[in-house]
Amino acid sequence: MTDKEFEVLPAENIDWDEMGSDNRELLREWSRRKEQEFLDTATQCQHSNAICPVGRDRFFRTYWVFRSIAGLFVEENGPEFPAASEPSGYLDNSRNNADDLPADTASSQPRWSVYGSTEDVDQLLQGLV
Repeated sequence: MTDKEFEVLPAENIDWDEMGSDNRELLREWSRRKEQEFLDTATQCQHSNAICPVGRDRFFRTYWVFRSIAGLFVEENGPEFPAASEPSGYLDNSRNNADDLPADTASSQPRWSVYGSTEDVDQLLQGLV
């Protein structure tokens, strides 16, 4: 089924019996193909914009690399866990400000840190082994 043929089909109140089994199968195949095209495009957009995390560690910290900013960024959403190595910096001084926040706010806001040099990343990798 071509895109043009699909566009002329009614969007509502489709009589599936009248359509016939061959056309139903063509419509299913067309829908699968279009869905796969959509998923491929979405995946390509995610990877080109670098909005996919690099990975997670056993303490559920999420690691990010952004094309526009140098460094390995770490997002922590959970309770305080021992770090494999200390990052070179915390964004917005979150390490210092976490003690000043109410208990429910401090645990619900993600804390971001950054490993800004290759030496920092090497130390992190050694600590994760």
